[in-house]
Amino acid sequence: MLPTTLHSPPERSEMIALAEYETQTPASFSSGKPILHHHVEGATVLVSAEQSGGIALFARGEGETEQVERRVDVYVTSASLTMFCPDTQTGVSIPYPAIAIHAIKHLDAPSNGQTHAVWMQLELSDSNDDEAETIDVTLRPPPRSTAKLLFDAISACAELHPNPQTDSESEMDRIVIDGAAPNGSAGHVALDGFQGVLRGSTTGDLPPPMPGSGGWITAENVGEYFDEQGNWLERPTEHEGTGRIRRHEEVEVNGDGGEVNGDSESKRPRVD
Repeated sequence: MLPTTLHSPPERSEMIALAEYETQTPASFSSGKPILHHHVEGATVLVSAEQSGGIALFARGEGETEQVERRVDVYVTSASLTMFCPDTQTGVSIPYPAIAIHAIKHLDAPSNGQTHAVWMQLELSDSNDDEAETIDVTLRPPPRSTAKLLFDAISACAELHPNPQTDSESEMDRIVIDGAAPNGSAGHVALDGFQGVLRGSTTGDLPPPMPGSGGWITAENVGEYFDEQGNWLERPTEHEGTGRIRRHEEVEVNGDGGEVNGDSESKRPRVD
């Protein structure tokens, strides 16, 4: 999702203030007007002149050789982050997945009593592009507001729009055995349908392989080691018949009703 250029300011009538929204019971939580979490007028946005060409709002003007500075009104809504410059009648609507990073930044040279600002790194290219184009933006609130209020509002709205690419990458396609996680890592999640089998750790930790598996147990070879009920299938060891479960057809019954082991003739006969 890419930023959108605006040539008219957002309409406040098309938004609903957060305080008003919290006093109502909406008919639907997935539709309706965007919720306005924070709004400030007269903020200052700064961008390096080298990166200013990516967004129309930051088009370099005459004499702006090192840094582009714009006075903007900021609208932090549940739908997007919007900055609009009344002087140039130009703005930008930024979808939250396009905000790769945001943080509170300490200003080396305080301005208008402000010592902190909100720093953001915006992605201006599609997620499928091999080389991502980014732009660093510093948003300094007006004297009557604070960077923390602005940062908290952006953070709250960004959580409503998780990055779909990040979600898909978090799905681990390997599975491991319960109890094999190092130090009882909580990053392993139970796999439906297989008792005692867990998905690979989302933290990247790799537990030791299951004894007898010859390596990792994956979704492709899990049937070689577990039955449909999730029970571990015993595999032949170095000494055939040692430590394995005998099948019914491997057991013979003698004339006295006693069992005779088909694997070894040296078994001691049962004495009644």
